[in-house]
Amino acid sequence: MELFNLDELAKVKRTVVLFGNTYDVAERTVGQMVNALRVAKKAEVASPDEILEEMLDTAHNIIPDCPMDNIKRLNMRQLTALIQYASKPDEQVIAEKEAEEEQGKSE
Repeated sequence: MELFNLDELAKVKRTVVLFGNTYDVAERTVGQMVNALRVAKKAEVASPDEILEEMLDTAHNIIPDCPMDNIKRLNMRQLTALIQYASKPDEQVIAEKEAEEEQGKSE
């Protein structure tokens, strides 16, 4: 019998700094991604405040250890960047980090 242990799949540890504090980025679950798709679909008919509330909830799911009051202090560029960063595939994050390190060595 062959055992495929999903718990052993490599995870990329991501962190963000917000208002001087470092927070771990929680790995997004399939349920959260399904919800994000629903929100995107609903955005066509939702009010701007409903869309922003959904974005804030998404950000809080991404960095659950961060107080919601701090998340509400983000500007739109920061909020969007956080969601995009968390949505990147691990392979892309690794490649970008390696390119960044390689560029630092050549300077």
